[in-house]
Amino acid sequence: MTGMVCSLLMAAAVAFDVHFRKIPNQLTVSVAATGLLYHLVLEAGVRGLWFSVTGLLVGGLLLVIPFALGMSGGGDVKLLGAAGAWMGPSAIFSVFLYGSIAGGVFSIVEIIRYMGFGENRAIGRRFMRELTLRRFHGTGPAGLSIPYSIPIAVGLLTYLLIGDIREWM
Repeated sequence: MTGMVCSLLMAAAVAFDVHFRKIPNQLTVSVAATGLLYHLVLEAGVRGLWFSVTGLLVGGLLLVIPFALGMSGGGDVKLLGAAGAWMGPSAIFSVFLYGSIAGGVFSIVEIIRYMGFGENRAIGRRFMRELTLRRFHGTGPAGLSIPYSIPIAVGLLTYLLIGDIREWM
C-alpha cells in the first residue's frame, strides 16, 4: 500500500515539477497527513504514528541543508517528508541515497551537455566556476538545473525494485 501511494505521489510531483517547476503544497501536505493518519489508525496506533512522524522528519531533514544552500526547493523537502510519512525513516533514507546518486548522474550529464555545445560552453564553465569557488546560489544558470523530484522518484523506484541500500553495503 505504501509503495503504491508513494508512487502516485511521485508521479504527480514529477508532472507538476517538470511543467511548473513547483510542487504544490496541497499535494505534499495532504499526502503527509494521510500517511500519519493511515499509520495511526490502520497500522499500530501510537507506534504507527511514531513510525510515520519519524519518517516525515527524516525525509524533510535530509534536504534541509541543500534547501538552505539554494540547491533544492521547498517542495522537494516536503515531497521527501511526505513520502517518509508513508514509508518510515529507514526506507526514506534509502530513497534519499538512491535519489542522490541519480541526481548526481543527471547533474553530470547536464553539465557535460552544456559544456560541449557552442554558446552553452560559457554557461557550463561559469556554472563549474561557481561550484568550485563555493559561490553557488540558486539553481544555477538557466538550463543547468533539473527538477529534483525526478531523482527522488528514481530513488523511490530503485528502493521499490531492489530494497534497502544497507543490504548493498
